[in-house]
Amino acid sequence: DDDDDDDNLFGLTTVINMQTHQDKDCVKDIVKLIESKCPDGELWYKIGDLLRGGGGGARDVGLLVSERFLNIPPQIALPSYKNLMEDIDEVKAKGAPFQFGHFLVICKCYQQCQAPQKGKKKGRKVPNFETAETVFCNAEEEILAKMATMSFSFAVGSGGVDLDDDDDDD
Repeated sequence: DDDDDDDNLFGLTTVINMQTHQDKDCVKDIVKLIESKCPDGELWYKIGDLLRGGGGGARDVGLLVSERFLNIPPQIALPSYKNLMEDIDEVKAKGAPFQFGHFLVICKCYQQCQAPQKGKKKGRKVPNFETAETVFCNAEEEILAKMATMSFSFAVGSGGVDLDDDDDDD
């Protein structure tokens, strides 16, 4: 029946307040992942400070979660983001803790390298990472990446990310 068509789920777009839920294991794991993968230096300190509620906590960090089913066109993303912003405004008016100063977005992307070139060691071919192009799995995330005030990339192996992996063991 036609009423069932309105209840179909094609994707999910939501935001989680990282400071409000900082004691939850899943949020702790995300903070641990970000801090372990972020390069050392000034960026590491800035991101770590934000994730731990630095700056007096007046403006929280929201973890933006946005996924859509495979083969659902990216055109669904814009209405989803608009609805999310409307929902945030609505709950803020009711006093909910949704005063976000930053959003954290973890994007799936890959580096598309040009044809391998001969390396200096034993004639092996090595990818030319200097001319690698970043390709986002979700097209709308490329726009978010361009708007970002801070960003970094990290490699994920075929087995995914191991939160218990200690880089000191190498």
